Amino acid sequence: MLNELYQCTKNWQGNNEYDIKVRVKETEKSYSMQLVENNSRYSPGHIDMLFSKKDKIMIKKEKSQHSMNVWSDNDFTIYPFRAGIPFHFEKITTAEEKIALRKKWDRER
Repeated sequence: MLNELYQCTKNWQGNNEYDIKVRVKETEKSYSMQLVENNSRYSPGHIDMLFSKKDKIMIKKEKSQHSMNVWSDNDFTIYPFRAGIPFHFEKITTAEEKIALRKKWDRER
């Protein structure tokens, strides 16, 4: 089951297009995603729309308007609103980055 911090980063020609970090918790029927950080040079519109009303969303495993695939290494890909470009999230594995993000997330709660 997913219960970690994940990051989606896109770099193009040496420029950081976007860097999105989320905390994901998996239940039997859904995924809970909390936006921790969204640093975007060029805003990825579908992610902005996904988190437009609040920084926490629920994605049902069945019959959701969003397509989410969890891979064997527990990374995942999400197609917000089943449209546009997919976002591939990888688990954050460095201890320093996890600690910094958790402190930031705790301050913001």
